[in-house]
Amino acid sequence: MERHSRFLWSIALALLATAATAQTASEAPLAYLDATYRSFPNAPCNSLGTRLGAAAGCGNGSQDPAGSRRAYAPKFSGNVSVNAELAVADNVLRLNPYLYFTSRFFESSTADYLIAQDGYATLAMRIGFGPEDRAWEIIAIGKNLTDRATAGFRQTVSSALGSVSALADRPRSVAIQLSIRQ
Repeated sequence: MERHSRFLWSIALALLATAATAQTASEAPLAYLDATYRSFPNAPCNSLGTRLGAAAGCGNGSQDPAGSRRAYAPKFSGNVSVNAELAVADNVLRLNPYLYFTSRFFESSTADYLIAQDGYATLAMRIGFGPEDRAWEIIAIGKNLTDRATAGFRQTVSSALGSVSALADRPRSVAIQLSIRQ
């Protein structure tokens, strides 16, 4: 799997290098978020606090996660994308790599490491070929090309301490599209 990911990154870098000689536009919106609880008395206990009680800072079924990061608030996130067009005979090759990344974030207001999403990066790519006026275009679209397993939502299973239920995000997907405009 790791070798496969390195191969995909190599393709992306090669396409970016190709894009450097083509007509290109790029963007890189990046975010730093300093979002922590200053005070949150009577917050629900996280899974460790539920198990260990006062020894883990959870008394009377509540905790104060002051200083912990807020839910769905990664410290760093962003994306980098390039839109490149390269003339090929009487047609245009359009390359659009897109890299999204985020640092770890909690998926609950309880600041529970058991239900946190680790930091990750995913690569998407759109490759199109056709005439400059786009009368027709054949397109390959790939999403999550690194096939990184992530989950957009997690919750603890209250009847089984230490267990987590997660809704997985889509795995790698590749599609081919043909567009004809009149």
